[in-house]
Amino acid sequence: MANHCALIALPGFLGLKNDWDQFKSHHFGVDVFIPESLFYASSLNKFALTFRAKIEKKYFPSKVLMGYSLGGRLALHILLAAPHLWNKAIIVSAHPGLNTLKEKKQRLANDTIWAHKFLNEPWECLMHEWNQQDVFQGSSPCFERMEKEFNRSDLARFLTCYSLGCQKDLRKEIAKLTFPILWITGGLDQKFSSLASELKFTHPKSRILHVRNAGHRVPWEQPIIFQKEVYSFLKED
Repeated sequence: MANHCALIALPGFLGLKNDWDQFKSHHFGVDVFIPESLFYASSLNKFALTFRAKIEKKYFPSKVLMGYSLGGRLALHILLAAPHLWNKAIIVSAHPGLNTLKEKKQRLANDTIWAHKFLNEPWECLMHEWNQQDVFQGSSPCFERMEKEFNRSDLARFLTCYSLGCQKDLRKEIAKLTFPILWITGGLDQKFSSLASELKFTHPKSRILHVRNAGHRVPWEQPIIFQKEVYSFLKED
């Protein structure tokens, strides 16, 4: 990568900026590593436009966007809204989009149920139930989440406004992006590894990486392998 490179990272749902504290700029071979927080916008596209306006104010000759899970889906919308701003991208455990209207309606209905739970259920019971979802099977909770760290209303809005049910299928748009993309999944995360294998990329240095002995929460389950692979990707010309 060129000098003065910034790696900007978005967390997943229930993710915090300090989740990335174990990773430093030198781990990735960049000048600055910038963890960001999620914020409420009324849609995925409006999040992307607001984030674009924020990032345009940060000057670095090279910018790389990284997003995990929900943050990965938001990152895709940011990349597609302003592809000229980015030199590379790293997408981790993210869904490119559902194929049918029926699937989208089902997902939005399910996320609406979860939103109600996040507004009303006791926190400890809620966290236990959240971590028992199929997507996290083979993946252990990496952080203890405390209720005081969150605004429940914002979490409920994230679940509905950023729902996968509100997202269009981005596969064709992803295939048109002309910069290198590293798409990472956990080898134990069969669903997301299968989804990744369906993707097509334009840039010859784009690639898919399935990390062995990791589930959905790849960066924190296999941090050494994760930082090594990201470092290698970023230093490629």
